Amino acid sequence: MEKYLYNMGIIGSLCFNSTVLIDLYLTLKNPFYPRGKRAKWYYLFCISVILSFSITYLIYDPMDPTFTSWGTKPYDTAYGTVCAVLGLTSLLATILVLKRLAMKGTSRKLKMTVLKRHILYAFFYLLSLVQVLIHFFHHEAVEIVGQKGYDLLESVLDSLGIYLALSRLLEPYVWQEFKIQFKHWVCCLTFESKEKV
Repeated sequence: MEKYLYNMGIIGSLCFNSTVLIDLYLTLKNPFYPRGKRAKWYYLFCISVILSFSITYLIYDPMDPTFTSWGTKPYDTAYGTVCAVLGLTSLLATILVLKRLAMKGTSRKLKMTVLKRHILYAFFYLLSLVQVLIHFFHHEAVEIVGQKGYDLLESVLDSLGIYLALSRLLEPYVWQEFKIQFKHWVCCLTFESKEKV
């Protein structure tokens, strides 16, 4: 069950983070197209992938608590394939964004905004894909760097989620929404504590 929850969390995170990078490229390519019209397809894609993996898990029931090598089970093969496809798609979207920024006529202000906010985010996200691959090829990674090296590498990479979240908060819209939701949460807690008294 732990492996299932971990894998679903990773797949969900990869799907949603990949759509952010893809959406950035599509926004730069066609800035006047409403973002909201694309959002429903992103949600549909992410939910479809997660549901597909849930069904695959129920069919093959991979209860082995260790991460097995690619290809030893249909579930693991599907998991590795989706991670690789999402990773390559995200990397391609990032390269296309950089290429778009290098085109003549792109304002310096737009270049700096995208580089500061989104490329930093893309960097941490693509590093998190390295973490996924290291977990997936656990046995091979231990053979290459040893158990101590693997533990050290894992402890460094485990903190990437924090940096990924912080880099996302650099986006003014995300920061504004975060403040609104935080105030709403604090107000709810205050109201509940007054009711108890």
